[in-house]
Amino acid sequence: MAETSEVEPQVPQGVDPNILIYLRQADATFRNGFPDDEMKEIFMENVFDEIKGNQKKLSYMKSSSYIMDNFISYAASNNILNFFDEISDDIMEFSNGQCSCHVLQKALERYVTLQHEQKMEASTNKKIRKCLVSWCEEIAKDVETLSNFICGSYSTHVARAYFQALCGVILPVETAKNNFGKPQEQESKEIVLDEDVVDKKLVKCFKSLVSTICTFDRKTSIETFTDVSGSPCFSILLKVARLRSVKCLNELCSFIVSPPTALANNSKQIVLLCKDKLSSRIMETLFEVGSKECCLQLFDILFENTDVFLQLTTHSSANFPIQRMLSCRFLQFKERFSKMFETLVDSFEMIYESQKMGLIQKLTEQCLVKKTYQKKLLKALLKLFGCVSEDSEKYLVYLIATSSTYEMFKKSSENSRPSSRPVTYHGSMLLQVLMKFDDISLMLEGIMLLTKQQFLTFISSSSGSHLIDAFFALQNVEQKHKKEFLNFILEQAVSEVACDKYGSRILENLWKTSSLPRKQSIVAALAEHTEKVAGDRFGRHIHRNFFIKLFISQPDKWTAMQQQESKKRKQMNNGKNGDWKKARSEN
Repeated sequence: MAETSEVEPQVPQGVDPNILIYLRQADATFRNGFPDDEMKEIFMENVFDEIKGNQKKLSYMKSSSYIMDNFISYAASNNILNFFDEISDDIMEFSNGQCSCHVLQKALERYVTLQHEQKMEASTNKKIRKCLVSWCEEIAKDVETLSNFICGSYSTHVARAYFQALCGVILPVETAKNNFGKPQEQESKEIVLDEDVVDKKLVKCFKSLVSTICTFDRKTSIETFTDVSGSPCFSILLKVARLRSVKCLNELCSFIVSPPTALANNSKQIVLLCKDKLSSRIMETLFEVGSKECCLQLFDILFENTDVFLQLTTHSSANFPIQRMLSCRFLQFKERFSKMFETLVDSFEMIYESQKMGLIQKLTEQCLVKKTYQKKLLKALLKLFGCVSEDSEKYLVYLIATSSTYEMFKKSSENSRPSSRPVTYHGSMLLQVLMKFDDISLMLEGIMLLTKQQFLTFISSSSGSHLIDAFFALQNVEQKHKKEFLNFILEQAVSEVACDKYGSRILENLWKTSSLPRKQSIVAALAEHTEKVAGDRFGRHIHRNFFIKLFISQPDKWTAMQQQESKKRKQMNNGKNGDWKKARSEN
């Protein structure tokens, strides 16, 4: 059987090969950078003048669409207009192109950005708005076309950007998660134009599209909610509607939760939507931005049967809407929040066994606001981890961090060679929240009781090292406790910390906020292990950055240098604060 390979698409008919060569050369020039923004703008203007009339065809080609995708993000208002004019006749076909859809998405985002930066000429803006309105008529000519536009594998990217452009909004790309379940950085910043800047005709188009969407029959709507492209598109619709039209928001919420075409047992459909991996994201968005009536209705539906609610808390997808439900602004009143709190606290053991620690963490975070619930939650955690006696309570920090019970810890410590369990991500995050409670005496006691072996286990992982960082950074931890814990590190484990991948980062973070006496104590402790630290692949950076060699040979010079550096940093901070105050007074 012959091997298959991806073949470069042929040049579309009518594209001058010289244009492709020029575009690639222009891309190479652009990547080299420009001395100032003015030169970049002149260059981009020349590029778009040269490729005018070929932009549509270039966007279809895989090799050239990447360049178009990049260039369109720096286009001027007249370039955006020319691009929109060129593709308007085939907007649906262009939106469904594997490569062209991303170019159009960037162009729509650029349109909003130009308005935000006040670089959009009134006459040009008027013509662009005319294009966007004409597209609306094509997109919403019938229910099937609109449904395909939202759920299309490629057109959905255009749909999300189009809905936002109509309302003068750019929402951050939904935060993805890496393999460890930790949120990654967002790709874009939120832009919301002032209402007087957004054209009323465009908002009217958005309202018209929402009204058409709300006429979908139940089968089409469920298919859209559970579609890999339709689900995020609906989430965008809800967020944009909240910013621009309360009426549209209420209409969308009602359509999702209690549509006119719903069956008599609509509550079962809501539960199924919560359990679906894709539609559960829409349910999360409803609790985040939905109307009061919608959120209260969802609360009543989910609490119709306590057993069903508890099943949702342990479900792989449904537990996320429940987490969002806990922080919903319409469910913070005592009666409703107490009901959620009591139900969840009584079921901690079941939630813990199903490995849904995120739900316990979210409830703990809410207790930072609802302070009257802190003591009861702490008691529930003590019970969960088997700390039934006063002697066992002091080990709560270690037990939470390693996600182990007191019985497991006791058995391990009785062995002739006790071993330390690794710190878990959720355990570390939960402890960082608990250390912000009003009463943290139990947390402090647990940290101070860590043995050297346990402490080294903590600092040898990303999760554990962040926990130690948080301890030194928290304002509600008294300086005497920080000093006591630092002395423990310096006396028993400073070389191990300096020579560890994550431990060395702890020392560097601590160094940045330390006073001169504390820096002296740190470097003095490290100086006793100078050969080990200097010879380690992680420790050598500590050895260089802390100037340990200088401290050993010329301590007075080292002190003078640190004082000078501290003085410079103080002046920089004062300068920043002064500029901030000056800017505030001018405004």
